[in-house]
Amino acid sequence: MTIFLLALLATVVRAQVAELTLAGSAGGSEYGRKLMAAVEDMASGPVRTVYREVPNDQKARDEFNPGAIPKAALSSAPLVPSAGEPAVLNIPVAFSTLSIYANVPGVLETINMTSCLLARIFDGQLTNWNQRDIRAINPGMSLAGEKTKTNILVVRPKDTQSQSGIYENTDTATLKAYLQASCPEVAGQGGWKGAYVSRLVGTSDALVDDPLMVASKNPMSITYSRTAEITASGPSVREVGIQNKANTYQRAANADYANTIKAIGDRLPWSFDSSDYSVADLSAVNAWDMPGEGVFPMTVVHFIHAPKDVSADPWDRNNTGALLQAICNFAVSEAGWALIDGTGLHPLADFDIAARSMAALNQSSTPPNMILGTQPQYQLELKGTYTENLESPSLSASREGYCYTQLQRLKEKDVEFEQQMRLNQNTVLQGSGSSAQTAVMWRLMRNFMASSSTPVWLYYRAIGSGGGQDESTGSNNNYNPWNNFGVSDVPLSTAVWKIIHKDSIVAARGKPIQVPYGLSAMSFFVSIPQIALPEGKMRLTPCDIVKIFTGKVTSWSGFGLAAKDVTFFYRVQSGSTALISSYLSEACPAEWTFSKAGNMTIKEWESMDNGRVADNTLDLANKLAATPWAIGYMDSGIGQNFATLVEVSLQNSAGQFLTSRESEISEAASGVIRSGAWPADPTSDFSGVSLINQPGDRTWPIVVMPFIIAHTNLVDLGSKGSLMVAFLKYMLEPEVQKGLKEENMEPLPAEVMNYVKTRILPLLMVDPKAPQWFYEGDHTIYDGSKPYVYSAPDINSDYNLLQMTRMKEGLGNVERWIRNIEARDLPSSLNATIIQFNSDLEHVRKTLDDRVKEYQALSIAGIAFGIAGSVIAIFTVFRSIAKDMEGGSGGLMSTGMLGSIPGISTGGDLRRKPSALEDGLMPLNSGRAQSGSGHHSGME
Repeated sequence: MTIFLLALLATVVRAQVAELTLAGSAGGSEYGRKLMAAVEDMASGPVRTVYREVPNDQKARDEFNPGAIPKAALSSAPLVPSAGEPAVLNIPVAFSTLSIYANVPGVLETINMTSCLLARIFDGQLTNWNQRDIRAINPGMSLAGEKTKTNILVVRPKDTQSQSGIYENTDTATLKAYLQASCPEVAGQGGWKGAYVSRLVGTSDALVDDPLMVASKNPMSITYSRTAEITASGPSVREVGIQNKANTYQRAANADYANTIKAIGDRLPWSFDSSDYSVADLSAVNAWDMPGEGVFPMTVVHFIHAPKDVSADPWDRNNTGALLQAICNFAVSEAGWALIDGTGLHPLADFDIAARSMAALNQSSTPPNMILGTQPQYQLELKGTYTENLESPSLSASREGYCYTQLQRLKEKDVEFEQQMRLNQNTVLQGSGSSAQTAVMWRLMRNFMASSSTPVWLYYRAIGSGGGQDESTGSNNNYNPWNNFGVSDVPLSTAVWKIIHKDSIVAARGKPIQVPYGLSAMSFFVSIPQIALPEGKMRLTPCDIVKIFTGKVTSWSGFGLAAKDVTFFYRVQSGSTALISSYLSEACPAEWTFSKAGNMTIKEWESMDNGRVADNTLDLANKLAATPWAIGYMDSGIGQNFATLVEVSLQNSAGQFLTSRESEISEAASGVIRSGAWPADPTSDFSGVSLINQPGDRTWPIVVMPFIIAHTNLVDLGSKGSLMVAFLKYMLEPEVQKGLKEENMEPLPAEVMNYVKTRILPLLMVDPKAPQWFYEGDHTIYDGSKPYVYSAPDINSDYNLLQMTRMKEGLGNVERWIRNIEARDLPSSLNATIIQFNSDLEHVRKTLDDRVKEYQALSIAGIAFGIAGSVIAIFTVFRSIAKDMEGGSGGLMSTGMLGSIPGISTGGDLRRKPSALEDGLMPLNSGRAQSGSGHHSGME
């Protein structure tokens, strides 16, 4: 008995609850659910409001029956009842746009279309992107490849199946309606004349679940989707510009929403009663091709459909008709507009349109527009307002249930959390390959990680070009790659290229691409003591080297040096070996008798007694430096860092003996581009591209153009795919290219750079939902601090790398100073200067001696005359005295008396003794210097 009473009570209570369903398609489901959930919490009494998703807009309108159960509808076109059916109110609440997306590799500019071109494409009349009518309005479109490679692939969303039949997808119905209205001469006869279906499926009615994703993986495709559903179109799938009424090609992504809302207001009738809509007047029931700058031509208005008369059963039960009126009034208020955010729709935020909606819903007009009968009208208390003693029934934006509030907060937190996760997670990019490129790759990766505003991690394993090719192609893993990219000094062989060009591999990963990023020189180095080398250099012809590496010459005496045995170092599974063997066989074919040129391993070397294998480039350099009288090959930049190694002066194709430092490296690549030997299609076989022995007086004969090996389809890599594209673009930035010189690489020539940017990069396809990276080349205030930005090295870099760069610059200055000294032959110059200095000093000394002798002679003569005068005077005095005293004659003083006078010498001279300094100045390689007749300027 108790259970019976409880059940009866529950029935009574439920009978007092106002229940209302809003039916609509998937395009409006997020908004419909938010609106109906909010109403349940805002209501002053018990209500049950839900949203039911139906296959398409037509089914939503079909399920809405003004005279049956309480149910409203949400669709993207006004509802016009048939004759005799009850009148309907069409309340506009939001709008959206339907965009066309295309994946056309190699086209960087926006592809533009008219409505009639679109109609012809989707009707199957235009089937190739290279057709004249498409190119006429897209003059910049440049497509490589044959006609069959540019066939248009139409990708359409799948329709909904049910027990009663197949319901056409809402986006497909919308596109048909637009094309029929905008280009009736093509699409007006019942829509598309044939079932032009994607070749990805086998039947005419089963299409694809996610057309945008499918299009992103398939070049030359075209599809359509609600614009708001696209978070990022990515570099592979781009929105098409559609010609609007302003005669401009407009994309929804940059549409002017203010002008769009104004145009919608102008297009809608003044009354929203169904009697003011006419099926015959198409301009009144859609928002196609509205006038105005920035207005997108495929705009859709979303309406809530409500019966005009809700006064009778079943609408008058529990005040359900008045509840529907309140929901519509709330939907066109500012609080209702706020609910639309994040739902894929845009709020129709216009007070004039809102006023017309409220007028259509007004109960107090005469006669009333929406007829409630005896139902009390709901009061509305919107956000920011307060109604004292708010009575029931009412909807209050200030009245929120705890569950709904927490759910909304959780959703906001979830979005915030996902954003933070994307920002904070380390996206790891893995590469492997050439050991000759180790220093360059490590430097580029370290700089990129330091310049990134979002944490990422890039690492590179030096396992040789062969290993890099194997891991990037997955040759031993059913051609599923082990890493994200490989680096090789040589292109993929024709055999490998053909394998990974199979349809099954291309369908999953796209076509293989090989992206050059710089140039370097490959050289031979010897560890011969410099004292044994004439002028400190070693000149060899290509045939000289072939004879060494084929064992025909095993002693250095064959080159005029000491009779020392030759030891040579080599590598296996190496791009350097492939390059060297190609060079030797081409430059001296008569002497090269070993394995096929271009092989990464030369089998014959393994059996030669004087051959020594090395694991990688650095291992070879270290072993070579530690082994006197040996020879090996490596990247020039690495060998030049070893003081005990001497780079071979190699004879080039013009007959000139040069080292790589004395040569032009980039000219080899430019010559290949100019010659036409470079493939026009970047997905072609590159094995025939060779920078070996190119012509030119200063051209270096062994030039390496390393490639990054990847595939065009990076969609499945997710965020790694977009990071991969960002890293490739970073490597090609001018500031980064200049920095390659610090690792002894040369930037790509302009011709090659243009090829990479215009032919290769546009082929890369990434996940449209993955974050897109941006480059900050100049100081960009605000934008540079956003996530997913990588900056130029002078804006954001690594301190340790900066210090290393400065140290390298200092060491480079010292190295140039030493080379300058060596070039000037300082010891000989200094010796000659000292000899000349001693000679000049001796000449000055002799001149001084002669002057001293002159002065001595003059002094002695003066003294002699003075003494003589004095003697005469004295003699005269003595004589006078004698005469006076004795009166007799006295004898004259003898000349011997002069000799007894102190300081007077009759036979000596006063020559100056040489100083100790003058006496000690001698040439470096001789005895005391002799006076010379020539004059040298000394050391410059």
